[in-house]
Amino acid sequence: MSDSQGPAPASTSIGDRDLVFEVAPDVDAEHAERARTLLASWRLPEGRGPIGIGCLAGGANNINFVVTRNGMRYVLKMRSAHGAKLTTGLTAAVNAQEQAAAVGAAPRVLASNPGGDFLSEFLVGTTLRPEVLRTTDCLPQIAQVLKTIHQLPPLERRFDIFEDVRVFTAEVCGLGGRMPDYFESLQRVAARFHAALEQSGAPTSFLHGDLVPQNMLLTSEGVRLVDFDYCGTGMTAADLAIVAAQAELNSEQTERLLRLYDSGIDAGQRARILGIQFINTLREISWACAAERKVAESTTLFGDWSYEYHARINHELAQRILSVHSVDELERDMRTVRPGALF
Repeated sequence: MSDSQGPAPASTSIGDRDLVFEVAPDVDAEHAERARTLLASWRLPEGRGPIGIGCLAGGANNINFVVTRNGMRYVLKMRSAHGAKLTTGLTAAVNAQEQAAAVGAAPRVLASNPGGDFLSEFLVGTTLRPEVLRTTDCLPQIAQVLKTIHQLPPLERRFDIFEDVRVFTAEVCGLGGRMPDYFESLQRVAARFHAALEQSGAPTSFLHGDLVPQNMLLTSEGVRLVDFDYCGTGMTAADLAIVAAQAELNSEQTERLLRLYDSGIDAGQRARILGIQFINTLREISWACAAERKVAESTTLFGDWSYEYHARINHELAQRILSVHSVDELERDMRTVRPGALF
């Protein structure tokens, strides 16, 4: 980053060495100071030369930066007050990413603090947006990385999509907003599905919990996962359902993903996927409504993606599920768990 791209570099003296930071002009001054303090206290990244700090797209629950030094790149995630309120514990996401990194499913965490801020490897890869999945066959790799993390030890936090809906909806109201007019009727159906899923006794495991496309990267070594902010232990089908819905997989792609994960897939498993997807549409809509009011001004979005778009495609998915499937039949089928079913 040259001097012509921003203000003069800031210098911070630490012990017997000086750290020179080059901050991009679009980085908020308060956030830049916090980033400089963290990087200086961690004494990372190692090496010589100036440390660059620039904005990184994504992360409504975090303030994300790309950190550069000596041709190397790193990711700095600083927990926002909004994210700390709405997601898992401050350090739980960091610990979960460390566990996933240990089995090759996520970038390594290089440094962290008790507040949930951390520095990690920068992964070079392609974000698995819907248009990428339409042209690149990544489904076997997605199934494999999910099987890998699902075998990790269960997490202390319980992952509950329905509870997330309640929390996000309350946040919207607390910020002076209101949910869309259609939301209440969808919530009544979601409550029925939630009760049926809870009664099913279907397999549970370690979950990522937020597998939207921007949290999945196709790298030279396979699919890797980032942003474990909503991790927890819950119904294994949840990660599969969220991937299929948020990556906008069509019915054939979804069926293939599920078969790659469990070749003996049955009607009960398909029903659980649809029930979770339906509940998750409400989670995504309420999250988007809260995030748009609270953090849009401090978040760098991906391309033409927007919170309004995210809410709209999830509403469309909820409507599509109800137009094709009987609520009574789904509610009945999702309670049936085949012996040996993996989700």
